[in-house]
Amino acid sequence: MDITDYLQVGTNKIAVKLYPGNRNLLGPHHHVGGEFYFVGPSSFTDQPGWADGGAKDIWRDRYCFVAFGL
Repeated sequence: MDITDYLQVGTNKIAVKLYPGNRNLLGPHHHVGGEFYFVGPSSFTDQPGWADGGAKDIWRDRYCFVAFGL
């Protein structure tokens, strides 16, 4: 986007608003595999299930979010 017409001589302040989608809203946020394209009920617990690809220990204390930005 060309903002040349809005700039003034000297210092200019430019603010950018980012509007993310809902990908970080619902989770699961603590799964060992990070972001998934499909999940099952067990993906939100510490018990492995059919959607967890055979992993034994699926819970992590850290959060897994999808990065977004400029």
